[in-house]
Amino acid sequence: LNASVHLAARMIRRLVEESLAGPTLIRLAWHDAGTYNKTDGMYGPRASMRFSPEADNPSNNGLDGARRMLEAVKAEVPELGYADLWQLAAVVSVRSMGGPMLP
Repeated sequence: LNASVHLAARMIRRLVEESLAGPTLIRLAWHDAGTYNKTDGMYGPRASMRFSPEADNPSNNGLDGARRMLEAVKAEVPELGYADLWQLAAVVSVRSMGGPMLP
């Protein structure tokens, strides 16, 4: 799995550098993680935005393009789940845009 994560990260880095999609990929991960419920520890990143009604929620407008962009990475690295892929895309985007290395 480690090699798969590194391959996905390289593909995402190239995507960010070529398309300037970093901010949108960060927003995708943020909206996916925003379902976390501190009270009961439920939800969090789970890629539910792939389906209606989550995908149709007005607060997620514009994120369909980010999801489509990452489909090529998902096809190349199918063992990586969507939620993990979206979070990895945010981490790689931050770093690719000059931000700090995130754990």
